Amino acid sequence: SWNWPRYLTASYLLNDVHGRLTEAFQIVISSPTGRAVPLGLAMLVHGYPYPGEPGEMGTFVWFLTSTPPSALRAFGVTDRFVVMPLLLDTAVQASRWQGLQGRVALHADHRGTRKQQDDLVKRYLAYGLIRRDHLKGSLLSLFRRMDDRYFVYDMASAHACTLKWEHLR
Repeated sequence: SWNWPRYLTASYLLNDVHGRLTEAFQIVISSPTGRAVPLGLAMLVHGYPYPGEPGEMGTFVWFLTSTPPSALRAFGVTDRFVVMPLLLDTAVQASRWQGLQGRVALHADHRGTRKQQDDLVKRYLAYGLIRRDHLKGSLLSLFRRMDDRYFVYDMASAHACTLKWEHLR
């Protein structure tokens, strides 16, 4: 039910009011017929408050996704791709380009089965993100409190991410 044009436009409008920059990135390959096929997409917002460090700003990964295998097959793409670490690295690099020292934050999706949620958390940890579970209960906004599903790259873990994926850039 994700409507990319609508959510991207809404993000631009909402975040522009707060002086934040929204960017969308895609990883694209060619299908056997030469058609451009997206493998993954990340929507980033720069200038977001960095969780747990008052006064610090970072890049918030508003959305990160890979193309479902059934959609890839419909384009004639039968190979399997792992895009999450590449999209996370893109977020780190974009944060650095914006002068935010690679600070990145994201919130693990709460939808799906418990097993899917736990798998997502395990993958974030495996890719070097740091869980900020100690912030659970902290005020996030006027009407929301933080839960234990916030993850970050701090400057050290962002640097490690950069080194790990540098050979692909």
